[in-house]
Amino acid sequence: MKTVSAIKLVNTNDPVYNKLTVGEGGNRTPTDRSVLRLATSIGNCNLLEYRPILVWKEDKRKENYLIIDGQTRYLACRELKIPFYMQEI
Repeated sequence: MKTVSAIKLVNTNDPVYNKLTVGEGGNRTPTDRSVLRLATSIGNCNLLEYRPILVWKEDKRKENYLIIDGQTRYLACRELKIPFYMQEI
């Protein structure tokens, strides 16, 4: 079996940390309430390593990514100023 993409830990000082774009269209727009509820849950029991944020690289020459799955997790992590895991698909 071949590994297609690896899960990466993105620390708060990583340039990619603030370069993810919250997607529109097929996904629900995260509400402030949903971000706050998830941030509280993550603060109590951080299981982020088991659910990486799935991203698609928008521009092959730049480090700009579109979030496919995990918009609320991403915003909650930014709110808490904690690292998160991401996987490019």
